[in-house]
Amino acid sequence: MEEKVLQKYLEKLLQIQARPTHFGEQDFRIALSELNLTAEEKKALAQEFEQRFKLGSNYYQAKNYDKAIEQLETAKAIEPYHLACHLLLTDAYKLRYLAEHKPADYERSLALCQEGLRLQSHNPFFSGVETAIEKYQQGRHQLRWAMLGLFPLANLLLAGLYFGAQANLSSSLLLGMTLGFSLFVAAFSASFYWHYAKRKKALKRERISLKFVVKK
Repeated sequence: MEEKVLQKYLEKLLQIQARPTHFGEQDFRIALSELNLTAEEKKALAQEFEQRFKLGSNYYQAKNYDKAIEQLETAKAIEPYHLACHLLLTDAYKLRYLAEHKPADYERSLALCQEGLRLQSHNPFFSGVETAIEKYQQGRHQLRWAMLGLFPLANLLLAGLYFGAQANLSSSLLLGMTLGFSLFVAAFSASFYWHYAKRKKALKRERISLKFVVKK
């Protein structure tokens, strides 16, 4: 389709979305009527959406989430209330976040979940991802701080071993201190990592139905 028609269409949608009132599906339909598009232009927009959506679905299936997101974002801009497109885009951001841990992907995933719940309030995928991704992010922060907290404990152990050696403590006692600390660190780390892995697994389980993925 002509680029200027698509650009005009998207600019109009952005103008309506910028209004102080809530932008809903009715507003979207009003935007279409205000543009006074011809039947040919409407058909071209629909074809553009289908093309972008199919390309995005294919990239999603190929696990190329960068290109999938690029195509699906454009498709969503054309049809903001298309459920399958919204689901695929949300899952693509979630999966890229799991792979790369970019804060922007985390924020976009949450925003899409919230939009999705406004689109379909009882959709279990949107509510499930929203909860799971927040818990996973919390788990990552907790694991990071837990690992950082081991450094002062290690310094305490070194200080204890140094002063123990100065005080002529037996080698068996010093070895016991070292082993005790090592066991504590292992248990401490394993506990946090177990919670982190559990939350990551829970987030991975939140997947969309393959019926929403367009076949090649």
